[in-house]
Amino acid sequence: EPAYLVELCFRARRERSLLRAQDLLEERTILLKESEQKIRAILNAMPDTMILFDSDCVVTECHIPAGSPLFAVKKTIKGSLIDKIFPESSFPELAKSRMPIVANSNIATSFSFEAQGKSGRIYIEAKMAACSAGTYLVIMQDVTEPRKAAEESEKLQAQLIHAQKMESVGRLAGGVAHDFNNMLSVILGRSDMALDTMKNTDPYYADFTEIKTAAEKSAKLTKQLL
Repeated sequence: EPAYLVELCFRARRERSLLRAQDLLEERTILLKESEQKIRAILNAMPDTMILFDSDCVVTECHIPAGSPLFAVKKTIKGSLIDKIFPESSFPELAKSRMPIVANSNIATSFSFEAQGKSGRIYIEAKMAACSAGTYLVIMQDVTEPRKAAEESEKLQAQLIHAQKMESVGRLAGGVAHDFNNMLSVILGRSDMALDTMKNTDPYYADFTEIKTAAEKSAKLTKQLL
């Protein structure tokens, strides 16, 4: 019967379409899973901490590498307000103030802050960008060790400069002391010559004696600088 045959053909075409759609859906699902696995593998290989939060400042997703000094476990961040992530830190204010900026542009913004990590105060450099409407990504890098190394280098440099200054002062003092010692030698010599020509009763004998005594004391002090 024609009507029955038409119905059979229609059902057959519909079933073939459904099968093709199902095959296509399964294929796309497999590709999506493979893509997610690749992205997850890439994220797991990254050394930086990343958090994703919404316009209400609630963390929706995060990546914390093994050994990260920032957080102990992943569940302590996901679902939390960014205000609670880093206590006693300027991170929430810095992130919130940059939300309008990155939302209206395709440019990431950078900032740095201090935070309390698992084993003390740490220094963080962060980059923030808008992923989609009302979604923000922050990538954080721990720069505590490089910063401490830079601070230690600055201290050593300051100590070196101070040592060089003191060395210069020492050289200058030594040069002055050497010249002063030469003048004292002349004073002592002239005092001895003058005293050799005088008697104890001479009116200038006591004056030249005091000059010689003062010169001898000055010479002893000068030798300490040489």
